[in-house]
Formats: sequence, C-alpha cells, structure tokens
Amino acid sequence: MNRVVAVVAFARRISSRSSFLVAVAFAVVNASLAPHAAAAHASAAKNDDIFNVSVGAVVAHDSNLFRTSDSLGPRQSDNIGTAYARLQLDKPYSRQRFRANVTGTTYHYEQFSYLNFEGLDYGAEWNWNLTSQLSGTLSANRTQSPTRFEDTSGNQSNVVTRENYGLNLDYWPYGGWHALLGASRRLRNSEQSSVQPEPDYRESRGEVGVRYLFPTDSSITAIRRAIDGGQDNQVLSSATNNGYRQDDTEITGRWIVSSKSVLTGRLTHLDRSYDQNSQRNFSGTAVAFRYDWKPTEKLSLDLFATRTNEPYLTFASVYRVRNVLSVTPSWHASAKVTVYMGLQRTDDKFPTSPLAPGVPERSDSTNRTVVGVDWSPRLNMSLNASLQRETRSSNDPSFELSATVARIGASFTF
Repeated sequence: MNRVVAVVAFARRISSRSSFLVAVAFAVVNASLAPHAAAAHASAAKNDDIFNVSVGAVVAHDSNLFRTSDSLGPRQSDNIGTAYARLQLDKPYSRQRFRANVTGTTYHYEQFSYLNFEGLDYGAEWNWNLTSQLSGTLSANRTQSPTRFEDTSGNQSNVVTRENYGLNLDYWPYGGWHALLGASRRLRNSEQSSVQPEPDYRESRGEVGVRYLFPTDSSITAIRRAIDGGQDNQVLSSATNNGYRQDDTEITGRWIVSSKSVLTGRLTHLDRSYDQNSQRNFSGTAVAFRYDWKPTEKLSLDLFATRTNEPYLTFASVYRVRNVLSVTPSWHASAKVTVYMGLQRTDDKFPTSPLAPGVPERSDSTNRTVVGVDWSPRLNMSLNASLQRETRSSNDPSFELSATVARIGASFTF
C-alpha cells in the first residue's frame, strides 16, 4: 500500500508540466533522507519482490531540436524535461511466470510547449509450461514515443503509438532440438502520417522454425516468416489498397565464445510485394551482429553492426537501406561508477523509385558520439549525465545537419 501511495503522489507531481525539475529533486532528496529504508527496499527488490516501483526524471538541452539543416534557416534549441513513474509485477507460480508493467511519462518542452504530451506504456507477459517439453509465451505491450525530427519534415507534433501482441510455442522433442511456432499482430499509429516517411502499418505475422541448443548454451535457429500487412502514408496515397505481403527467411545464432565474451547474429532475406503497386516492391538482406566482451572486471566493450531494409516513402524513394556500426567501451571505475563512450556511424541509401526516374539517389552519413557517466550512490538510486554530438552529411545539402544534446537524470527504485 505504501508503494501505491508513493506512485500516486509522484504522478500528481509530474502532472504539472512545469515541474520536471522538481521531479529530479524528488528522486535525489527522497534517497538522501531515507538511506536505511532505501537499502532495505533495494535488498528486498534483489530478493525477487513481486512488485517494484521506480520513478525518475531527465532534463536535456537540444541545440537543434528540429534537426534543421543550416542551408534551410537558423537552428532552434530547447530544454526538454521528462519524468516517469513505473510499476512492475514479476510473479512466478508453479511452472508459470507472470510479468506486467505500466509506465506513465510526461514530456515538457520549455519553448515549444505544443510538443508536450503525457504517454502511457504498458505490457504483460505470461511464460507458461504445460509439460517439460512444451512451453510458450503470450504477450502484449503498447508504447508511446515523442516526435523524432531526424526523419520528419517540419516541426509538427507527431506522437507514435506501437502495439504488439504475440503467442510463441516451443516444443522440445529430444536432445538439443526445439520446434518453434509463432503468431503476432503489430500496429503503428501516428498523429500525422503525412509528415513522416516511415509509414504507419498493421501487420499479422506467422512463423515456423527450428532451433538447436548446444550444451554450452550456444544456439542456432532457422525461421520462415510470412507477413500480411497494410500501411498508411498520405505522401503516397494514390493506391486505394496499400496492402502488402512480406516473406522472411532468417537464421539467428548465439555463440558463447568464452566466459568473458558472447557473439550473437541474425541474417534475414526479405521480399516485400504490394497488392496494387508493384513499383513499390523491394527485397534485400538484413544483417545484425553484436559482440559483448568483458576482458577484465573493470572494462567492457560492445560492438554492434546492422544492415536493414525498411519502407521509407517519399516522392523519390520507397525504401531505405541503412548500415550502422557502433562501438561502446565502458570503464567500471568502481561498484558505483561507470564511465562510457559511444561511437556510431550510420550510412543511409535511398534507392530511387521507378516512380521518379532521373532523380539522383540520396545518400546520407551520420556520425554520433556520446560520453557519459552513471553513478549509483545507493543500491536503489542512479544518477547519470551524458553529452552527445551528432553530424550528418548528405549529397543533398538540405539534409545536412548537426546537433548537440546534454542530459542529466536520476532514477529511484523502492
């Protein structure tokens, strides 16, 4: 009951859009005034509490909020405050496990207040086992995210809501072999589909596959997936039927290289075809690799590389090929302090659509660098600060940009 009262009190605080700075102070002051209670709560959380409550806030300064190119006019900056309260449930029962969470978040823009909004995210998951050989997961979740101006034309508010519902089955007949079956429903809705090249969509997915699990806990999985969907985008609305079908053939793997390193990977060939407009069809290969390495107790390194093919609807292109390479070294200076740096390079290609013959293919390159520090003065409290620099070059000067973002935040769990 005390936790419910605390969440309600915090929610009342953040309901005022002018109180995001107070939200940061709330987390810090409460942790400072109750050190013994904090340690007790953290210890209880580590011992598998059924309920956990966390609150937090972040204050950021963005030097180029709308990601405006210098060639198109002056850049506009803003201070953004974010505050949230989250309730989590984790309850094992016999051979089952139930998880649920709900998060209320308020976003406050100091200068451009029309972008303010209050989001509600929630999710639930049931991990079940009928027998020692048959298990599965039933899940549902919804998230709401603020406008991302990197890929949005203009400066309009465009909150995006995503919903995912899924059922997965895992049958273990013998040895390391597993037979897999899955079905899911995915939806993406935004306030203004006309200001974004990434289309809203609704998809029904079905997949079948097989996995082999090695005694070392390494694994390899092969999946065949069929997707039936439809999408909405007012930029390209000439076709009355925006339905499509996509077929994926996918191989994923996880290799426990040693006690200090893990390599995961995914290779997918996809083929998308539209019901009424074949000029929007595309196919390609998507790749994702990640290598986590911890050579010492104080040092860790995360390497990540991806290649994706995704819808991106403009008058000159219908999809985007994105290659990303990132390196994140971290230094765990002590049990309470971690210092990290992130280096990321993103190369985007926008193949010219048959609908726009003669238009040059657009090509962008984005470099992003971030340095930050995480400090946990108590088991249930975390403070963090970071500084990010982003630059984008393009063969179209109107898409070149630069931005600097500074953040400071605090979170508190009880």
